Amino acid sequence: MEVASKTDQGMTRDHNEDACGLMPVYHVYMVADGVGGSNAGEIASKTAIQGIARFVQTHSLEGAVNMSEIKRYFSSCFDKVNEEILEVMHEKAETKGMATTIALAYVTGHTLYAMNIGDSRVYLYRRGELRQITVDHTYVNQLLKAGVITADQATVHEKRHVIMRAVGADEKVRADYYEEPLEIGDIILISTDGLHGEIGSEGIKKELDANYSMEETCDHLVREANDRGGHDNITVICIKITEGDLDE
Repeated sequence: MEVASKTDQGMTRDHNEDACGLMPVYHVYMVADGVGGSNAGEIASKTAIQGIARFVQTHSLEGAVNMSEIKRYFSSCFDKVNEEILEVMHEKAETKGMATTIALAYVTGHTLYAMNIGDSRVYLYRRGELRQITVDHTYVNQLLKAGVITADQATVHEKRHVIMRAVGADEKVRADYYEEPLEIGDIILISTDGLHGEIGSEGIKKELDANYSMEETCDHLVREANDRGGHDNITVICIKITEGDLDE
């Protein structure tokens, strides 16, 4: 397995509210995009990533071998992290209103389990085709699915950044879960909206088509997002499935 990641402040923000976590020993990879005044978004995203990491390190994943068990495991994980963020807000007044998105990939055997809360995404690239696995939890996506607006209108809608689910936003948190079979040569890409919101799926696909190393791919993707304005923090993880990975 070839894995790389990159996070960048972008061109217009004065600090980075994104965070990412790579846990190759546990086959868990995740990004978070925090929201909140002052530096609270940064606190939310880091709290979430650190909280998930602690949970995975202290609760064995060995028994989670199907979708039902994966949901049970990570639902407990996200509930715990949600509680931790709410506790921080209770203790520190300046963090009131903070929250964070999460997108996570768990790769086991021949299977990708992808999950998300908010508008951070998991993609799967296979033989020149890029497919978004997760579905954004945004106001605009609700309008789009209901047929109220078109895809072109969604890209410029004034409320396109309004998210409908986030860790820390409510007493209860709910993720969506997806299961995908994997093949050798597949690339899993996890990103915050500072990447896909800036360059879109076509921009991502163009860089993946170039067949760079995963580290070079991350570098090129972040550079492209910044070249197009870099209006948000940018975070990306790229994971390439190589010979032998599917036998683990």
